[in-house]
Amino acid sequence: MYSHSLGLSSSTGAGLVAGFNFSSAVGRIACGFLCDILGPLNTLFLSLLLCGISMTALWPISNSLASLIVFVIINGASNGGFFATMPTVVGNVFGSARVAVAMGMIVTSWAGGYLMVIYNWRVAVIGPWLTFKRALQLPVTYSKLMAGQKVDCKHIVLRSSMRARWRLGLLVWWGLYG
Repeated sequence: MYSHSLGLSSSTGAGLVAGFNFSSAVGRIACGFLCDILGPLNTLFLSLLLCGISMTALWPISNSLASLIVFVIINGASNGGFFATMPTVVGNVFGSARVAVAMGMIVTSWAGGYLMVIYNWRVAVIGPWLTFKRALQLPVTYSKLMAGQKVDCKHIVLRSSMRARWRLGLLVWWGLYG
């Protein structure tokens, strides 16, 4: 979506995603070797520092293909390093007997952040004609859909205009298949 907003083609956007995935794989392998040299905690700190720098320094100026490629490579490698070293660090901190429980709690704690991203995206897409109460129902509905619960979509009905119905259909489709 972002590459399309810059006027780049869909295939260019797909190439950027593929490059991110490839650099993530390279980052996982590189951080595995760095864990042996620097230790897992230092490697995790390094990958988080690199991710933070790329998000604050590179992302705001990524408005061309070249800067997006640099961002994708650096951020992908640092994200791959994070996911490669996180279980090792958790195992060192909590002990190997409790790695599964600790990782489950850590990953579950990310859900609030994901819901806020969904909330912000949907409010931006749907627009100002949503009331605050209805806007808060969207992340809850999405969570229910992802949990496999039955959802009554009548409370999401926004307006009877064709444009609102199209956007609602898009949101429900995205909640089911996104």
